[in-house]
Amino acid sequence: AGLTSAQQLAIVIHTIENYSPEIILWTTNDYFLLSIAKLFAFHKYGKRVKIWLRNELNTYTRRLPHTNLVRGAIAMFAAAVVKSDAILCLPFNIHSNPTDEENFNAIRWAINTIHILDYESKIFETENPLQNTYAIEILAEKIYRKSQQYLAELSEGNPEEIIANWINEAQQKLNSLRKPKIGANKFTVENEEIPGNFAKFYSDKYSLIPYGILAEKISL
Repeated sequence: AGLTSAQQLAIVIHTIENYSPEIILWTTNDYFLLSIAKLFAFHKYGKRVKIWLRNELNTYTRRLPHTNLVRGAIAMFAAAVVKSDAILCLPFNIHSNPTDEENFNAIRWAINTIHILDYESKIFETENPLQNTYAIEILAEKIYRKSQQYLAELSEGNPEEIIANWINEAQQKLNSLRKPKIGANKFTVENEEIPGNFAKFYSDKYSLIPYGILAEKISL
């Protein structure tokens, strides 16, 4: 968690070149344009491998979990426009302890998020809808160039040790960075009354969610 897009891309390319996997599981997040640009940058390497995408767990909040439905939809739209081979939407209540019925409904809503993009918005029928989009192309080129530097670093040293150092540095950033989360620490309602058993999920300890994506804005 917290690795920059360029670091993630370098690790993926290093893995493909050294281990030849058939499938790469990758994640999208709520930084919409960056999620798309990361996949555009990947395609610049011309690697033929199946990409499976899902949204990141740490983009979801415990407080006001229904807001995660919107977060999931944004992430799935990003996954759809880059034409991945498979996409997975996490249930909105994954941070809570749902009953079987609640879990069933949450999974169904997650699956229907993808179905709506497919059958109603027709996004899967549009060939590369964001190709040559200025903002995406600029971001993708920056990620691609930076990932080449990281890839060279992996090739010249001990990959396991280097990646472990990246993760350690990213974790330190996660511990110091906080991102606004609507309903959790932004636009909250004072003295909000939560019905039934859901009250236990609204503890103050969840009011600030550590999140590493801000680091990507600072350094690609």
